[in-house]
Amino acid sequence: MNILIVYDSEAILRIERYAVLSGFPDATVRFAVSGASALEVLAQWVPDMVVADYHLPDMDGFQWLLAVRKQAPAVPVGFATSETNPQVVRRMQAAGAVFFLSMPFNYEDLVAAVKGGLVASAAAGTVG
Repeated sequence: MNILIVYDSEAILRIERYAVLSGFPDATVRFAVSGASALEVLAQWVPDMVVADYHLPDMDGFQWLLAVRKQAPAVPVGFATSETNPQVVRRMQAAGAVFFLSMPFNYEDLVAAVKGGLVASAAAGTVG
């Protein structure tokens, strides 16, 4: 399993890496600190799942998700973020986000969201 985590906070990157590895101990986890750097990673490496923040330093999550959909349409993307606006959540889900997890959350919440996102994507035929 390959997972890309996209956050501009090094502390959050470490926490999410630990959480993901607690549920997927054999996963390969890579990081990106901006929307643009995540798109660069996706051009070279195709993960099974991407977990991102909605509030990226160079673009908002919606703009970034649309760019990911153009570049890597089959890669499931979920958001673990401080954003709680219901309109934003609905907009992101309509654009293809497989989950939208609002902070604070615990490790189990994140692992369950990633597993659920993978199952939903597999059922839709977007991941193998």
